[in-house]
Amino acid sequence: VFGKTLICRDLDVGTNVARSTQLNCVTLEGDQVSKRGSLTGGYHDTRTSRIEAMKLIKELSEQQATLKAQTDKAQASVQRLDQEISQILGEIQKLEAKRVHMKDATEELEKDLHRLQDNQQHSRKQLEQKQQQHTSITNSLSQIQANMDSLRSELGSDMKSTLTTAEAKELSTLNSELPALRSRLV
Repeated sequence: VFGKTLICRDLDVGTNVARSTQLNCVTLEGDQVSKRGSLTGGYHDTRTSRIEAMKLIKELSEQQATLKAQTDKAQASVQRLDQEISQILGEIQKLEAKRVHMKDATEELEKDLHRLQDNQQHSRKQLEQKQQQHTSITNSLSQIQANMDSLRSELGSDMKSTLTTAEAKELSTLNSELPALRSRLV
């Protein structure tokens, strides 16, 4: 009861109550039944009803709360993904730095390899030269040894057999004068 006005379920109930209680009635749809028997009302736009507006506000508030929760969840997910992306980018930078370092090290090793190959080739050439010199020296040594053997055999042979008669006579004269010359020297 609101100031001599009752709220009823529908128009039939409102009509019966208004006649029996001598009070005005209003239905939930907004139709009015007067205690004198007159009916007013009819079409009522529910979009302009305060109750419907309150229901709509409540529904929209719930939707807003749901959407805010979803937005917060999405923002948290975006933050987590941003952190993962940052972490992955950091790992990529580390791997890139490692790749550059390994590339530099590989290039340095390749330079060392080329230098060692050049040294090896140079050493082989020197070895070949030394081997040729050794062969040449060995041949020269063999010739010198042969010459020495020939000269030794010549030294061991009697020189008189190769002398002419005039040379042999002069040798015997010099041999006889040799003791006298030696005594003078002393």
